[in-house]
Amino acid sequence: EAVDRLTQRFPNLIVSSIAKSLLLIDGSPDEAKLLLEDIDPTEIHIASSLGTFGRLSIRADLLEQGVQALQIAIQKGIELPADRAVLAQVYLTQTDFESAIRAMGRIGLTGGDLSWRLLRLRILVALGQPDEAKLLATSINEQFPSNSEARTILEGN
Repeated sequence: EAVDRLTQRFPNLIVSSIAKSLLLIDGSPDEAKLLLEDIDPTEIHIASSLGTFGRLSIRADLLEQGVQALQIAIQKGIELPADRAVLAQVYLTQTDFESAIRAMGRIGLTGGDLSWRLLRLRILVALGQPDEAKLLATSINEQFPSNSEARTILEGN
C-alpha cells in the first residue's frame, strides 16, 4: 500500500521506480527491469537507495547500471555489506578476482554471515592465496562446525 501511494503521488521520482521494482523483482522481473533500465545511477539523489538500486539492477540483468550504483555507494561510504557481497560476486563471476577482493572490503573476514565468509574464501582460492584461504576456512569451520562448504571449497582447488 505504501509503495502504491508513493508511485501514485510521485510517479516520476526515481525512488518510486525503485520501490515498485522491489515489489516486482521476484514475481515480474521483466516489469522490474523496465522500471529500472532508464535510471542513471548518478542521478539518484537519495543516497540510501543507491545500494538497493544496484542490487535490484543486477538481479534484473542490468549489470552495468548495478555495478556502477554499487561502486558509487562504496565510494560514498554508504554501502551495506550486502552491496559489497553482490558486487564481489559479480566480479568473481567475471573472473576479476582482484576487483572482487577489493569489493569485499572487510566483510567476511571474521564473524558475520556465512555466505559472505564463503564468498571471501572462494575469492581467496581463486586468487591463489592458500595460506589466507586456510586461515579463513578454519575460522569458518569454528564458527559453523556443521557446515562443510569451507572444506569443499578448499578441496576443490
